[in-house]
Amino acid sequence: MSEPTAKTLPSDAAAQTLRPDDPGPAAPGKDPRIGDLLKGTYTIERLLGAGGMGSVYLAQHALIRKKVAIKILAPEYAHKPELKERFLREARAAAAIDHDGVIEIHDFGETAGGAAFFVMEYLEGEDLAAVIRREAPLPWPRVRDIALQLCRALQAAHARGIVHRDMKPGNCFRLDRDGRDVIKILDFGIAKLQNPDEGVGQALTRTGMIFGTPEYMSPEQAQGERHDHRVDIYAVGVILFELLTGKPPFIADTFMGLLNKHMFDAPPRPRDVAPQADIPAAAEAVVLKALQKDPDLRFQTMDELAVALKGVDAGLAPELVPETLKAKPARGAPMQFRGADRPSRPTLPETTAPAFPAPFAPPPRRRWNLALVAGLAGAVLAAGALVLFTKSEPSDSAERTGPKEHAPVASSPDLLPLPPPAPVPTPPAPPPAPDLIAPAFSTVTVRIDTAGVAAEVLDEHGALLGHTADPHGLLLPRGEAERVLRLRAEGRAETRLKLVPSENRTVAVALEPLHPGKPTAKKGSKKPETRAEPPPPPAAEPAPKPKAEPKPTTSPDLISPFKK
Repeated sequence: MSEPTAKTLPSDAAAQTLRPDDPGPAAPGKDPRIGDLLKGTYTIERLLGAGGMGSVYLAQHALIRKKVAIKILAPEYAHKPELKERFLREARAAAAIDHDGVIEIHDFGETAGGAAFFVMEYLEGEDLAAVIRREAPLPWPRVRDIALQLCRALQAAHARGIVHRDMKPGNCFRLDRDGRDVIKILDFGIAKLQNPDEGVGQALTRTGMIFGTPEYMSPEQAQGERHDHRVDIYAVGVILFELLTGKPPFIADTFMGLLNKHMFDAPPRPRDVAPQADIPAAAEAVVLKALQKDPDLRFQTMDELAVALKGVDAGLAPELVPETLKAKPARGAPMQFRGADRPSRPTLPETTAPAFPAPFAPPPRRRWNLALVAGLAGAVLAAGALVLFTKSEPSDSAERTGPKEHAPVASSPDLLPLPPPAPVPTPPAPPPAPDLIAPAFSTVTVRIDTAGVAAEVLDEHGALLGHTADPHGLLLPRGEAERVLRLRAEGRAETRLKLVPSENRTVAVALEPLHPGKPTAKKGSKKPETRAEPPPPPAAEPAPKPKAEPKPTTSPDLISPFKK
């Protein structure tokens, strides 16, 4: 069987299943369960294999002398109700699927020590993992026949509302029947029951929990999202890839590395991985269709996948739907600090690209931060009041502190217009106070949406500025002068983009494919230009009405800065 939740396991560490040429029974006395009689019916003869949750033994029916395999829950889990229920659910789920392609369950019960067990048919053969290690890449006709058997068995499970969720070569057991591959699906230990029937059992897992084997895990499983039977379709696609090439589509050194590849990386083409395997183009299309990241773009049922497998020999290939890959989280962004005496600056607009950005999305309108504008206006009013009330009587002020200077408030184009104060003949003013300076951004973020086509972005002089696939966009110096950017992508005509980098924006650009025989646009050649017009400036907020001026308590010669 296979691994921790398999049906029949090997006694040697290297193999995963019992093979016809395995050695004889293990030496007596090594396992205390050898010779036990379970339920007064099954005599345990020898250990076949052990896994994380339990062990599998070869046993014999005491009356009819039929060999069976018995899986017994490990003693340390015997008194943990949730694990015990998960263990028995494997038996209930497999028993609920009436199909020759699913291992048959005969009985279940408990040992004298309270450990749960179930009895299943004894299989002599090997799993597909052993076949792949020894023989892959396999020829297409053999792969097709194996895959069709998997489709039929899983379709029967899905019809009962049971999703396997851990499909992999180790859980596909191969029997040799007159030189023909016969496949049985094992290990429903983490199966999800979408529509539990009476006597089958309830699902024990919740959204947000990750179950499965990382090499064969769908993107939605890797993210802990809600999922359905289409995770099995993705896993079968991975198995097909491995049978045809001898390698899984994604390889990484860690569990999380594999999950990241399933979520963010496009799978390689099987014919590129194994060019010597003579894989039909239509078969490659079937595999890549099953491996689409978006479950809505895959085959929707196992029956659909089976129809596509049968159509390969007739040269019929399913249509692959282009999809935008999710952007990986940014790494290595520089840390920035500010002094303790400096005011906090407002947070820059969100720069993380959406998971599936809509093509040709219009640039978002700029929204004014009313709180920021009101705060800055309040700072200007406070500064004016400070000037007004600190300019005391000349005879009093000059004697104590000397002549006072009027400190002008720094202005910003983003502030609401205020009437300028009347000029006062005073000496040159000192630099404005840091806490009265309005925040200003020296750069803008420009995202260029090319509908999933990765393109280089060059400036007017041919220098590389970045790539359109960068989720953070391009950082350009803020200015009012028009810039001309050049977009280059493999197999696409060079496109020029004119824009004014006055604010953060998103620009949609269509990159036209090159026609056969048509040369790539050279520098200086005239091409249709896509010009992104800046959005209309936002309507200015009405200026707040100035408060009524207090009655002057200082010299009548003082000129108020708020009077026109």
